[in-house]
Amino acid sequence: MFEYFGYVLGFFAILFAIQSFLPETKKWVISDPLVIDGDTIFTNGQKIRLHGIDAPEMGQEGGEAAKALLDHMLSGEQITVQKTGEDKYGRIVAKLHTHEGDICKLMVARGYAVASFHDDYTSTQKHAERKRRGLWRGNGISDPSAYRRTNPNAKTTA
Repeated sequence: MFEYFGYVLGFFAILFAIQSFLPETKKWVISDPLVIDGDTIFTNGQKIRLHGIDAPEMGQEGGEAAKALLDHMLSGEQITVQKTGEDKYGRIVAKLHTHEGDICKLMVARGYAVASFHDDYTSTQKHAERKRRGLWRGNGISDPSAYRRTNPNAKTTA
């Protein structure tokens, strides 16, 4: 009897060890999150950083426009959140999807964010730049990470 219990316990220990190495692919649905800026939302007591993009900061040229576009795209929508990881601040990093598709990709495609942290949207950004979409029509998008480094008083959400 005790031998059987040992086998069962060992099986669950191995299963737990394997699970801890598998990537988390948790998905859930939200609606009407608070949009903090062009790449960060707040919902259910948690900040969520959008995967693979960096939008202008609120004190930076284009910051208000990026926030407004994200707010417009999410307003009144059923949003599927797919966690891709966590950032160095412990925030959830996730892709957001609505009936329009991948919101992260759309922010870059419409010219209100740059591809960052991953190569997922690099070609999308190049296309938006060539077509002079969104903020690329004017002065372009200044590097948000450089802005944060040179403006210590900037509200950091990246």
